[in-house]
Amino acid sequence: MPVIIVGYGDYAEYRLGELPVEILEELAGRYALTFPVEYSPEYDDLAITVALHAEINRRKSGGQQAHHTPSRRALAQILVGKGFQQTSKHHHPDGDGNHEAQVRLGQVRDELLEACENISNDRPENVIIIPPPPPPRPARRPPSRPATANDIFDDDVPF
Repeated sequence: MPVIIVGYGDYAEYRLGELPVEILEELAGRYALTFPVEYSPEYDDLAITVALHAEINRRKSGGQQAHHTPSRRALAQILVGKGFQQTSKHHHPDGDGNHEAQVRLGQVRDELLEACENISNDRPENVIIIPPPPPPRPARRPPSRPATANDIFDDDVPF
């Protein structure tokens, strides 16, 4: 069975077992257990649907939400960010630091974050990523009708 993880938003990189029930139920609305006859879902959609509803049923039977374990890359990025915040308190010009030191600190942070991209993301080989929901469709405007002799236009108003 493939591992299913969220690929967007506040819960990016979370596995289904690590999601709060509210998020599971929101996803269940997108991945319903019934499909229209004319719909031919892809394998990933079917795998997400089955795994999602299995997790919801497990929770309803008393199962608990699993703790999220960040990937090695995510932990490295957190470490760089927190380290930058703490070190910036000592080197920022608004405190006792100076501008040049703060600029260099920002450059080092950017280099370290770029280096974090080379750290393994710890994803299993058989992972399926839940994509973000599609953007809402714009509302359909009613077709415009041709102007008639009785229509009033801005130029017709005397003031």
